Amino acid sequence: MKDIPNFDQFVKVEEINKGWSKDKKYYVETKDQERLLLRISAVSEYDEKKKEFEIMKKLATVGVNMSQPIAFGICDDGKSVYQLLCWVDGEEAKEVLPSLSVKEQYDFGWEAGQMMLKMQKAESYPASLEWMKIYGDRVAKDITENGSCRENEE
Repeated sequence: MKDIPNFDQFVKVEEINKGWSKDKKYYVETKDQERLLLRISAVSEYDEKKKEFEIMKKLATVGVNMSQPIAFGICDDGKSVYQLLCWVDGEEAKEVLPSLSVKEQYDFGWEAGQMMLKMQKAESYPASLEWMKIYGDRVAKDITENGSCRENEE
């Protein structure tokens, strides 16, 4: 990690143990009080992570509310790939949704749908069947483990 450009500007690096990916994730603060998200992956995933980073750059241009891409490269003496992104404050939807009313959940879903439309406009090809299956399986698992979001209906 120390060979990431501007690593000497990092004053705080805290591991984050959330999310679905196998990436190691870190909350980073710099000397200039900039807050960042650092993602580290195996170098064997270089092509996939480079493509992901390029897609994020495209999505940033159409106004998708997400961590904005800053830098991408190889680190850890060639053993890892890093993505450096702007930090976005917030809470995980799976933790917040159950406490919302049905209308608030609907509004949240509608906004997510609008974001998906922006993403679809930026990307000229649909999600692969493999991605849809993986994502669908993960969502189904979350619902099974955490219960339906409709538990708190008014």
